[in-house]
Amino acid sequence: MLIGKKRWLCFRQYAVRVQFLHGPCRGIPPSVQFNVITALAQFPEASLPLLPNLTEIVWDGSKPSTKVDMTVPLVEFFAGPRVTSLSLFLNDWPQSAAVRAVLFGLPNTFPNVTSFTFTIQWACLQPDTTTCYIVDVARRWPHLQALQISPCYRPIMTQLVSKLALTTLSITLDPFNTLWYDCKLPDSIHTFSLTICMHSNGERDLQFLGTLQGSPTRFHLRILKVCNLLRTLPTRLDNTQLRILTIELTRPIDYSPSSLLTESLAESLYAFSALRVLDLSSFSTLNLNDAAYARMATMWPELTSLKVGMTDMCKGKPAASVGAVIAVLRFCPHLQTLHIMFNGSIPPPPLVAVEEEENVDARGEDKKEGKAGASQVNGWGISNQHITQIHVGYSPFCEGIDSLKDLASCLKSVMPWLEIIRSKTDVAKWSMVQNLLVGHGVPSLRGQPTRRLS
Repeated sequence: MLIGKKRWLCFRQYAVRVQFLHGPCRGIPPSVQFNVITALAQFPEASLPLLPNLTEIVWDGSKPSTKVDMTVPLVEFFAGPRVTSLSLFLNDWPQSAAVRAVLFGLPNTFPNVTSFTFTIQWACLQPDTTTCYIVDVARRWPHLQALQISPCYRPIMTQLVSKLALTTLSITLDPFNTLWYDCKLPDSIHTFSLTICMHSNGERDLQFLGTLQGSPTRFHLRILKVCNLLRTLPTRLDNTQLRILTIELTRPIDYSPSSLLTESLAESLYAFSALRVLDLSSFSTLNLNDAAYARMATMWPELTSLKVGMTDMCKGKPAASVGAVIAVLRFCPHLQTLHIMFNGSIPPPPLVAVEEEENVDARGEDKKEGKAGASQVNGWGISNQHITQIHVGYSPFCEGIDSLKDLASCLKSVMPWLEIIRSKTDVAKWSMVQNLLVGHGVPSLRGQPTRRLS
């Protein structure tokens, strides 16, 4: 294949602008890609790398249809000193010795990599090769700071991780390996991500977490279902250091106890009192009521972001009402991001003058309507000045324009800068509530700001 002068100049014009590359192309046969790229590289005025300003490469050969032996060598045409982030996703190890040499030579062709991701689906067929490769190449990147490995074998942890000055580590436990060791994370690791895949042994994984020790400020755990693994976390991670916690269920919601976020399960995380960001979006919060949310919020007063219960609840309606939102805002005054599900069919709690909230579900006990709240900023004594949008997920709603107005009035009162409501169900009704937030159709909203000035 020959590349004409005109096409080369057109390619060069755009090539200097590219900083991120995701390859190889899925819709083009590997042979065609190989011929085109080699033809570009052989043009008389060409020089490597073909994309001179490239800083990040994601090379995804994980699909069975991808011919690893033909596509992996193409990475060398884009290799250069500017690339600092390199991600390789392979379906299997290449058969050709020459192609394997390309993989082992990456520290030479990409000398300044600081972030390396390596995932191979059928590593179990050649675990020794996988271990040898990761240990070899990672050691040869002197500035490596972030490492993501799937799967991770024990020798990798013992021979490599403990000897590198990493700040970010992400591993997927080897589902077929039943032997682990006391896992002490280096003090340099601030971000740690652990994935426990669906075929792994639950008891073995519990033993692994039982030996885990570290002081990360950010921790992301991906697990198949709720289990005793979560209850061991506060004993293995430094409670005073953890600021960001994400626990993600890797299987779709099935409405079983294995997907429910219970109050007792939340209590096991209370020890992380220094949390700033908490993400439990993939859990079902079907059974949590307003009082439960209030007790949870009191344990994390420094939260700036809370995401909880964003899964489909088509099997039932959440027990919480908008009172849960009020409780969270009351005890977490620094919140800037809020994703929460509640039953919009339940009217807002009555307007009461509250100096200190203890029972957010006490709507039926106090019937003072709006009298006591007349002298307050609003009837609930709360005014979050940070939140401009919320996500209510699959929160259900009821019929009736009056209910929409009441809820809009309540939300606007406690979040005066709120303008956007995102939802996954009853979209039309939540859109009406959003329109009322920025309009003047509700008397109780008059006088509230409708646009945040920057």
